[in-house]
Amino acid sequence: MPRIKIDPLRCEGAGRCRTQAPHTFKIVNGQAKVLDPSGDPQLSIVEAARRCPTKAIAVFDDNGQPLFVTD
Repeated sequence: MPRIKIDPLRCEGAGRCRTQAPHTFKIVNGQAKVLDPSGDPQLSIVEAARRCPTKAIAVFDDNGQPLFVTD
């Protein structure tokens, strides 16, 4: 199961993560939240992080290795 980190200072609640991985992400009060880290295929979760316009999402594998990180 991937580990997902959302930076609340960067997240603007655009919802692209929710569109790409709807079983993993939800939007609550204008902020993305992790609903279920294994709710969608890992590839969809990584793509959701890539599509985030503010680069607020980082994804790590089971061993803590980055699958997608921002600067």
